[in-house]
Amino acid sequence: MNNHRYSWQSQPMLEGMAAGNLLLSSSILLSGSTFTKVASLADILNLKIFGENTFYNIQNKYLLLMRIHFIIFKTSTYYPSGSSAHNALKEVVFDKNQLKDIQQLTLCCHTGNLEVYHSLQTKYAPKRQHFSYSGMVARTQLAALDHNANTGRQQATVSREWVAKPVFEKTTNYHLKPMLNAIVERKCLKPQERSATVAAPHIPENIASKPRPPKADVVANHTSRFSNN
Repeated sequence: MNNHRYSWQSQPMLEGMAAGNLLLSSSILLSGSTFTKVASLADILNLKIFGENTFYNIQNKYLLLMRIHFIIFKTSTYYPSGSSAHNALKEVVFDKNQLKDIQQLTLCCHTGNLEVYHSLQTKYAPKRQHFSYSGMVARTQLAALDHNANTGRQQATVSREWVAKPVFEKTTNYHLKPMLNAIVERKCLKPQERSATVAAPHIPENIASKPRPPKADVVANHTSRFSNN
């Protein structure tokens, strides 16, 4: 217009990366969703988003390091290993007599809170989907953070009719905001200022009675009850 040129971008950039890519990748992990589900939703809407490789690259570089370090070391109190308080806690937790007694407490104790946590665990890490070691650790820790952040909710003032049962307040996601901010701050840092990426510990290989055969041999020997042969 009037010999003026404008450079248009669909979204702002963060050090060479589209901000939407970083924020959407962060939201997928922090909300307990998976790229597969979000990609399926986008495909139904004919909405173009980044690919799976881009998501996992962003996750490994920026998301996994923020999963718990920021929350635990910024807002929580912990017992240093080897301290008197830590040793006292270990004595209580690992006491053999107490562990035996706990197994008999089925009549006077209920497992409601534990079942709620297990439900959150399956939300963040569905059993039907495979995750890498680092991804599994991150999702397990996010489930624990979500559970702890919403434990102790008050009963809502409005109750349902006919059925007498408590109606709790809705869960919140306030504990995720600091991590999302930390992810953006990490992206804005220079590469030499960022902490190292997460390295998974050595995991022993699966124990098998027979060595793994070549894939071609497995396919050639495969039989199916639906085969015409």
